Amino acid sequence: MDDFEGMQDFALIAEGTSDKPIISNVLAGYFKTAVREPLINPFHPNPQDTAPTGGWSRLFTFLRDKRFRRALQFNRFIVVHVDSDAADDYGVVTHDKDGPLSVDSIVEAVKNRLIVEIGPEDWSTYATRFIFAVAVRNIECWILPLWEDRDAYAGRVENCSKALSRALRKKNLVWREKDASSYAVYSRGYLKKATLTENGPKSPSLKLFLEDLNRRNITLPLDDE
Repeated sequence: MDDFEGMQDFALIAEGTSDKPIISNVLAGYFKTAVREPLINPFHPNPQDTAPTGGWSRLFTFLRDKRFRRALQFNRFIVVHVDSDAADDYGVVTHDKDGPLSVDSIVEAVKNRLIVEIGPEDWSTYATRFIFAVAVRNIECWILPLWEDRDAYAGRVENCSKALSRALRKKNLVWREKDASSYAVYSRGYLKKATLTENGPKSPSLKLFLEDLNRRNITLPLDDE
């Protein structure tokens, strides 16, 4: 990875502004060492854009228009996040005659859909630099294990925002949906590697994301390398 000298570590291309703090906290907790913390660039939606941003359609347009190429110039990896709640709208089947498909199947199908938007030429060239963070059904499900004490409920994939609100209310805390500060504050437990390792896998789709990071065995260079 010598060609990446001077680059930041991860560019985040997320579905919405409020999603990015969760992914940043997960990445920071996973990669932080005594030597340094990962350098994370909240690339999309643009943090400086005051206009309404976000949504899966804008994310897909971003990929289709090849705007991720600029992120590749300044970042070693791109983390692409999307929720699966609107998968039917972007052409991914999540149910069959027997009911909901498995989380693994949904995540794999959504990844393949994102690869279509990236395009075969760019995918063949940059595949190893893309990391997909697919949340089933919503990224709020990734935060829930930090606040839901019952394991059977911590791993739910439906109505996670409501479940999170209830769990926080029991602790006299307030959940504000789609408020970036709430997402940052209530996911910061993942900044600790031990907490991430213990609680993260309780969320099925977060577990898959962490397993992907494990398989990649990414080593971040020291600052002076």
